[in-house]
Amino acid sequence: MFFSKPFTFQYLWSGVIVVLGIYLNLLSKKHPLTMTEFEIRVEQFLRYLRSKFIASRYKSGHYLTEI
Repeated sequence: MFFSKPFTFQYLWSGVIVVLGIYLNLLSKKHPLTMTEFEIRVEQFLRYLRSKFIASRYKSGHYLTEI
């Protein structure tokens, strides 16, 4: 009836991507975002990542204000 296939990490990875897509779809229906709000959030996230990267690079614990 069924052919035996070995389990691979790709099956798990694909499942995670599908579940994440479903979650994001449901979330967007519940809380719609305009394109401007989306751009602002992406910009804030990139600023956050940049500040974390710079702080870890200098290991001083202080964030640089001029990035």
